[in-house]
Amino acid sequence: MFLKSGIRSLLMLVLLTCYQSSMASDLIFTAAPRETTQKGQALYGPVADYISKVLGKSVTYTNAGYWLRYQSDIKKHKYDFVFDGPHLASWRIKNIKHKPLIKLPGYLQFYFLARKQDKKVNLPEDLIYKKVCVIAPPNLTAVTLLQRLNDPVREPFLVSVKGGMKKLVQRLIAGGCSGTVVRADYYDNKMPQEMKDKVKIIYTSEQLPNQVITVSDRLSIEEQSRLIEALLSEEGKKVLSPVVKRFGGKDVISFVRAEANEYDGYSSFLEGVVLGW
Repeated sequence: MFLKSGIRSLLMLVLLTCYQSSMASDLIFTAAPRETTQKGQALYGPVADYISKVLGKSVTYTNAGYWLRYQSDIKKHKYDFVFDGPHLASWRIKNIKHKPLIKLPGYLQFYFLARKQDKKVNLPEDLIYKKVCVIAPPNLTAVTLLQRLNDPVREPFLVSVKGGMKKLVQRLIAGGCSGTVVRADYYDNKMPQEMKDKVKIIYTSEQLPNQVITVSDRLSIEEQSRLIEALLSEEGKKVLSPVVKRFGGKDVISFVRAEANEYDGYSSFLEGVVLGW
């Protein structure tokens, strides 16, 4: 009786170990948590499935849910494929051996906005000690602002707003903050003229390399090369087209190959600027 019980326990232990080993071998695809889990699955789930097909390995999409967890998970090296901004990609490349695979073409740039009738806010420095509407750090709207002012003693008061660029401008116009930061391509191409008429641009940021997919060192060089080729193929472009439509702008057709060193140095937007980096 004791022997049978011991055998059953041993078998259960073996099965559990095999299951845990299988789970540990799964690769994880994620992106900055700008969507709900459901919308993220619809957008990125097919990309993870396609990568699984190309590599012959299990790849699953997961959504961190919110920025602080995303930040923590990145630092724990939880993710194998990550799609997000240049500052986060740069940090992974520098610190946890990620490699850039493919990126959206062009660049990222940001405008600092104030209400047109506000005569007291005409420069970025005029926002010090004032409320500024942003998407919470480490999103680039907040990080670009903090990096530009670069003074932890004399900072603006960040007001976290959910719902994207339009919500930021609406909050500004309504008087919920003295300034905000939006992507230049949103202002130039999507922002309604009636909203533009109520705001002014007080600063234009430097140009940054565009959003990128990086990969962890759990993939070999050969696998990375094979994946780049597959993602830039006609089938890969089709799979990625919803992501391109969501983030690429009206003139972008597909991702392009990312160069190895073009994200060097942008980790400075996080280190010493964003709490916890």
